[in-house]
Amino acid sequence: MQNSLIVIKLIKVANFEVVEKHYDLFLQLFKESTLNYPILNLFFERKKRYRKIIGFEFKNQKFFIKIYSECFNEAEAEWKNLFKLKKLGFSVPEPFFIRRKEDKIEIATFALKGEPLSSLLLANKEKQTFLVAKLAELIASLHAKNLYHQDCYLYHFFWDEESETISFLDVPRVLQNPPFSLKYQIKDLGQLGYSFEECFGKTGKELFQQFLNYYLNFSKTKHTNFLIFLVKLKMALIRWRTERAKLKGKKL
Repeated sequence: MQNSLIVIKLIKVANFEVVEKHYDLFLQLFKESTLNYPILNLFFERKKRYRKIIGFEFKNQKFFIKIYSECFNEAEAEWKNLFKLKKLGFSVPEPFFIRRKEDKIEIATFALKGEPLSSLLLANKEKQTFLVAKLAELIASLHAKNLYHQDCYLYHFFWDEESETISFLDVPRVLQNPPFSLKYQIKDLGQLGYSFEECFGKTGKELFQQFLNYYLNFSKTKHTNFLIFLVKLKMALIRWRTERAKLKGKKL
């Protein structure tokens, strides 16, 4: 999977850094004199705490811009992780540009191809086992390189039928080689287990057990009973924290 030959060059334009191979598209999108956004054809808009995400179409392509109004270290980590993960051979959103201002950071990426697993797994029951196995293989591959997603929910994973590629997004929290890696392994698996049950209820429990079986096989994990116990404990903790946050009226 590793592709260390990938070299991505950046071009500096005012307070932008633009991926060189997309520079011509960047010039078409922006007016060079002002570098202000044109009127965008939006198809998606969502605000979550200190981040706002907009999706737009331009030249028959779809893009997302994530706008950070706080936590700029997280924004910088996301930009860095996109390149790191691509270099390691993982399918993540193609970076377009980053724009740094005093009060915000904007990161633009090309939209992933395919559909989220959170919708595909029930809509395409004949491929459930195949897709669950592909997801398990991906997570095992990440963990084998001591990479941990830390925001490991089903809706962050996409399957593209045409290229037969599984991809993922939302990577600002991805860590590599953290101390006490078991903690982060349990966190990833617990988040996935929780999201399986949130998305699919009883069926989700069965699908997650299937996922775990594949994951344990791919990762050649030892002490599997202990690992499964810790994952279920983490799932219960996530569920408790989520319900408590809902009762307090917090935005999730």
